Amino acid sequence: MLQESLSICICSKCGFSCSKDKPQINVPLMQSFMYTGTSPSGDNFQQARNVRGKLVKYFTRLDAEKKSMEEALAVYERVLAPVRRLPPEILMEIFTWTRNSQSYHAHRMKGSPWVVSHVCKTWRAAALSCPELWTNFIVSHRSIHRKDPCSMLRAIVKR
Repeated sequence: MLQESLSICICSKCGFSCSKDKPQINVPLMQSFMYTGTSPSGDNFQQARNVRGKLVKYFTRLDAEKKSMEEALAVYERVLAPVRRLPPEILMEIFTWTRNSQSYHAHRMKGSPWVVSHVCKTWRAAALSCPELWTNFIVSHRSIHRKDPCSMLRAIVKR
């Protein structure tokens, strides 16, 4: 008969329970079915289906836990990223190199210096305190169609 049990795996150091409802199968019996090409019958068949169903549920839960842990890990990696420890002076130097040319289109929000000033609070402070980043801008006739172009120009001149 196929044996199935629930195992509890507890870390001896921290007490973490890694698999409260991990189904276990009778590996030798399943291997004998595999190697002989025979199929379980009767109670063995029904129990094998039950264990398979529990394994599917177990792996579904593990996948969800893995995804949750990967998301948490990604947050920690972002928080610990070396770029977060760069001093403002270095950020300002990097920002000045992000410009494609000596001048930029004042109303193009998808380019530097606008983009770097909208990443986070630290980058915004560094970008706003870097006057070199806001000099040499271009104003074209196409920018007149933008909503309130004068306020954008005032913001640039102020910086």
